[in-house]
Amino acid sequence: MTVSYFERLGGAAVVKQAISRFYDLVLADEELRPYFAKADLGQLKAHQTALLARVLRGPGQHVPPDLASAHRDLGITDEQYARVAHYLLTALRAHGATQEIVEGVELTLTAARHTIVRHDPLPLGGREEGWS
Repeated sequence: MTVSYFERLGGAAVVKQAISRFYDLVLADEELRPYFAKADLGQLKAHQTALLARVLRGPGQHVPPDLASAHRDLGITDEQYARVAHYLLTALRAHGATQEIVEGVELTLTAARHTIVRHDPLPLGGREEGWS
């Protein structure tokens, strides 16, 4: 029987700790912090924990969000996306993720990049005319 990345990392408790560390890193970043100023961090952490558990092939039936809609109006740049990805991988390593696990998560992050990054960035938190 194959052991999932989720189980190898240590299960739900470790994934939750890694996500908590991830948000500590993101919120310490002066450029990224404003994106989360009005966010419900408790809800966001719970959502991100469930999403990461799914990426790591953990239990549960978490339905993937519509990443494009959730991030469409944020004007996220390639550089910002890369920093957020770096913080997630750093948090995972800090909680015992092996290189194999890190590389698996990195593949998922690479695949999701095009749905999150906007190549014609809006001002921080700005909305474009005609977007609903």
